[in-house]
Amino acid sequence: MPTDSFSVFLKGHDVSFSPAEIERELSSMWKPVSEQVESGGVSRVVLGSLLWCGPEEAIERVRHTIQKLVPKYPCRLFLLEYREAQEGPEVQAAVNAQCFVPKPGAQPVCCEVIHLTFGPEGARHVRGCVTPLLIGELQTVLWDNFAEDRPAGLESLDGEAERVICQVARCAHPARGLERVLESATPAFDLSWFRLAPIREQVAAFFDDPHAGFPLRDIRLVRVQTLGDATDSALPEVMGALMVGWLGSCLGWEAARPHKSGFRYRSGDEHVLIEFETVPGGGGEYQTQLGSIDMEDRSGERFHLTLNQQGDGMDLWCGEVDDGSPQRRLILSELGEAEALGLALNTLQSPDAFRKAARLAVPLLEYYHPVAEAAR
Repeated sequence: MPTDSFSVFLKGHDVSFSPAEIERELSSMWKPVSEQVESGGVSRVVLGSLLWCGPEEAIERVRHTIQKLVPKYPCRLFLLEYREAQEGPEVQAAVNAQCFVPKPGAQPVCCEVIHLTFGPEGARHVRGCVTPLLIGELQTVLWDNFAEDRPAGLESLDGEAERVICQVARCAHPARGLERVLESATPAFDLSWFRLAPIREQVAAFFDDPHAGFPLRDIRLVRVQTLGDATDSALPEVMGALMVGWLGSCLGWEAARPHKSGFRYRSGDEHVLIEFETVPGGGGEYQTQLGSIDMEDRSGERFHLTLNQQGDGMDLWCGEVDDGSPQRRLILSELGEAEALGLALNTLQSPDAFRKAARLAVPLLEYYHPVAEAAR
């Protein structure tokens, strides 16, 4: 784990729109670095190209995230910042470096940051500026941070990437945002899918254990509790819906329709009722967004999963909570934004599992998210 991280180790300069001038500035910036390396100074590491594309109000949060991301995935990082009030076709650029110290006493490791700012007219020039600067032999990933559809001219960035990582929790209508991800011609994922990865793996391992004894395919009721916060993000609802979607995709459920107190899925000839509740809590950097998941089978036997609110543990047991049966404890939490993004960049995954889960999550989000409910 890195012991130190700092945002700008090598000071770059503002440069013009020209990709050639940006390359010259990069060469100029790294020339003294090569000299430092010979004397035990700085190392330059690039594993791929990451394009962040989003609005100016998100830039500070993203800078905070990439300080934690770079030690996990050193890359040539593009910050493509859209400014609604910026006029004209001009694209402004700046170049600097993001560095970290991998262990005490080690030399700093650095990668480069190319920061482009542009307005509505300049958006159509961005791809032409970015394309010559991509590292052809390494992967390119687009991190799409727009709350809604990208401004005209930026949709072509998908064609430069091998994968797209989206954040539909920041959409005003997350169900529609998730549908847009599913329609992408480029393999696309939502970042919440990777945040849930350790939870899915541990729950799957629990049910793979023949001694667990819970009849998973007989589930008829699922209660999901999430922890909301004061922000506009729908992260709790998106994570809860994707978790249910993953479970349903593993068990062959099909989305049905709302019914009385909740949403229903079809499981063969029967139905599974989903009850969804968001309560105050969460929101902190190390706090979980999922609170608990309860499942009952047709005979009333109960499987209960509780995530510790501080994100450092989870309790799993079968049967009633107070029936005296032994409990099985797993240390578990979902990943934070930087950790999940690092997993997404370092792990090649087939989009099929995500797509199956997301298709089942869309109608659940449509039913339970407050914006969707207000629109009905």
